[in-house]
Amino acid sequence: MSLLNFFRPNWKHSDKKVRLRAAEGLDNQKKLAWIAWNDSEEDIRKTAVKKLEDQNFLTEIAGSNMSYDVRCKAAERLKNRDLLVKIIKEETLMEDDTVFNIRREAVKKLVDQNILADIAKNAKDKRIRLEAVKKLKNQTILVDIFKNDKCLDIHKIIIACINDPAILVNIAKSEAVLADIAINVKDKKIRREAVKRMKDQTILANIAINDESWYVRQEAVKKLGDQAARANIAKNDKDEFVRREAVEKLEDQTILADIARNDESSYVRKGVIARIKDQAILRAILVNISKNDKDDPDVHEKLISCVMYRIKDQAILADIAINDASSYARLEAVKKLENQSALADSAKNDEDVFVRQEAVERLEDQTALADIVKNDKDRRIRQEAVKRMKDQTILADIARNDKDSSIRHEAVKKLQDQDTLADIAKNDKSVHILKEAVNKLEDQAALADIAKNDEVSFWVRREAVKRLEDQFTLADIARNDRDLSIRHEALKKLHNQAALADIIISDEDSSIRQEALKRVKDRAALANIAKNNGVPVHDRIEAVNKLEDQAALADIAGNDEIIIWIRQKAAKKLKDQPALDDIAKTHEAVLINLI
Repeated sequence: MSLLNFFRPNWKHSDKKVRLRAAEGLDNQKKLAWIAWNDSEEDIRKTAVKKLEDQNFLTEIAGSNMSYDVRCKAAERLKNRDLLVKIIKEETLMEDDTVFNIRREAVKKLVDQNILADIAKNAKDKRIRLEAVKKLKNQTILVDIFKNDKCLDIHKIIIACINDPAILVNIAKSEAVLADIAINVKDKKIRREAVKRMKDQTILANIAINDESWYVRQEAVKKLGDQAARANIAKNDKDEFVRREAVEKLEDQTILADIARNDESSYVRKGVIARIKDQAILRAILVNISKNDKDDPDVHEKLISCVMYRIKDQAILADIAINDASSYARLEAVKKLENQSALADSAKNDEDVFVRQEAVERLEDQTALADIVKNDKDRRIRQEAVKRMKDQTILADIARNDKDSSIRHEAVKKLQDQDTLADIAKNDKSVHILKEAVNKLEDQAALADIAKNDEVSFWVRREAVKRLEDQFTLADIARNDRDLSIRHEALKKLHNQAALADIIISDEDSSIRQEALKRVKDRAALANIAKNNGVPVHDRIEAVNKLEDQAALADIAGNDEIIIWIRQKAAKKLKDQPALDDIAKTHEAVLINLI
């Protein structure tokens, strides 16, 4: 550390950290100014400037050759109006493009309209004039600057700021100045701003026709009220956006129709179509589009959609649906059509499958639907027609006699008549149809007949068994059917405990007995199985395993006629101590094995 530091104040210390802390704690303006001017570290100079209040010091620093950041900080802290103006007007600063931000900050701090007006009129740097204009509120001063300043950017800002109609008249002198701007200024944005303020229809029409920029012409058209001028522009302007704007307020249906037929832009034509109300004219336009606009399918369809959205007349819709050259137009017409006769015509006769399908989906006439089912060449159409049918007699005829199994299947889905369903379930050749018919059957006798009929396919019989509820029939199938899997299916639905017990006792198939045993819950039935010497031992043991009744278990454990293994299994499940004691006294063998 230098010995000189002992003789220096901390704000002159050789260690910059010490100087920074000292600057942060200083209030003495002269010392802070000295630091701001002389310290070698920019951060310390900026810290000193932040603490400075003396406006003269701050002005000198802001106008100095110090670093840009330090000068900006000084300018930000200036409050004295005269000093701010001095910085803005300082000639040396005017020559230094790097200090534009300093002068701009000074302008932002000014509020006096006269001073701002002086700067806006007289500052050499147009950027500074522009900043001053932005802060001006006095409309008269703005008008004066507009008349004398040649900067187009300043003109644009002034035009945007003037809202008082009286002042607009003053600046325009009956719109002459605005017209001059709108016609002669090179900047199209300024011309457009001038047009926005104008009302003179003759000048606006001239601009709408002659301005080189579509951007300006479009703005002029927005303000035009003259129908003839609009029609002229809508037909002849070279830009589609201008033509579309001209169309927006046109009322003449004949002119609109002419543009809709002839304009090369689909964008313009869509705008025109949206303004046409006459249904006959819309029909004529559609004919033109359907015949001639086929180069671009996407555009073709969008134009048709626009027309069809506007057509509401049912007679015209029927004509389109039956006669239009475009399948897309016919499709859109059918979507809106309510007339059943016309829908039937389209559904039967249209060459396009999508049109026919849409017509069928809206058709209610049962006779027409039946005719379509019989005669249409497309399976999808026929299926859709069947889905729409409600007449059970016609559906039954289709379900029995149609050659196409998919059509018969759809008809069966709609059938309700149980006799017809039973007949189909027995006789159709398609497994899918048979299963569908069975799944709709509720008649238990019919289901039993199908389930027991050996001539019916296995899959259908099994579906019939699944829908059976009659316990007598299920027991009969579980005992006697030739197919083991169907017997199992019957057992799954069988709840009758006596019938289940009988199957366990009498059936020769172990899998059937096991399935039946799983479903037996009745105490008497389980006891009967356990005691029956004709039942295989493992089935009898399983019956004992399911028993919980202590009296039944005691009866089995103490019965000398039952084999010892069964008695032992029953004795092990006994919890009744008196019963166990009695068995121990009278049945030593059982007791010994229990021990």
